[in-house]
Amino acid sequence: MARALLIVTLLFLGAPAQAKDAPHALDGSFVSVRVVGGFSPYRLVTYEVLWRAKVAVAGHYRGLVNYDESLHAMSLIPVEDYTGLLDKLAALGIGALKDAPKPVTVAGALKYEVEYRRGKDKVLVKVTGPAAQADPRYGQIVELVRAFVLKTAGDLPFRNVFFEPGTYGYVNLTSVPVAKVYIDGRDTRRETPMYGYELPAGAHKVRLHAVKEGWERTHTLRVEPGMTTIVHFDLR
Repeated sequence: MARALLIVTLLFLGAPAQAKDAPHALDGSFVSVRVVGGFSPYRLVTYEVLWRAKVAVAGHYRGLVNYDESLHAMSLIPVEDYTGLLDKLAALGIGALKDAPKPVTVAGALKYEVEYRRGKDKVLVKVTGPAAQADPRYGQIVELVRAFVLKTAGDLPFRNVFFEPGTYGYVNLTSVPVAKVYIDGRDTRRETPMYGYELPAGAHKVRLHAVKEGWERTHTLRVEPGMTTIVHFDLR
């Protein structure tokens, strides 16, 4: 009996462990897809997913023309979702990509910079019209990162870039628990946390509704031109 137990123990100890990223192995890792040119109402659009201070974060940014402050949405994501995204990018061969040739058939196509880092793998490539490239990986990588960020951090609604200077400001809203956001009686189709939401300067009525708990809170806030108003709600 003792011999049988010894054999089983040796077999168990000899089994290879599944390879997983240790937290420190993710330090410095990230992927970023940036719109840097082409026909767009924004001067900059960025979709990024990165490892920051031992947590994974997805972020979406849009820079307005002739305006310094960017619209943005951010969200924490599970580490397994983060490493899963990096694994998919590695499987597409992102580390071996080079700058893509400019397609001749797409006028005004968006120009992207794709940057990726994981361990020793590091790449920065430029691509115009990724969906029109002969190598489908450019389009697949851009869409994979874009879709991941939109799903996790949320989309940013279109903002009119032709407003008069000094007439708009921004609102950052957070709450416990997560709640749907209504402003001036209108459903924003957003949930907290909500960052960089643009509003005309002046007073606005904000209603938060925690659907699962059935809790609500209404508050009147004031937006100053070019400034960001920050409000936290405890709905408990």
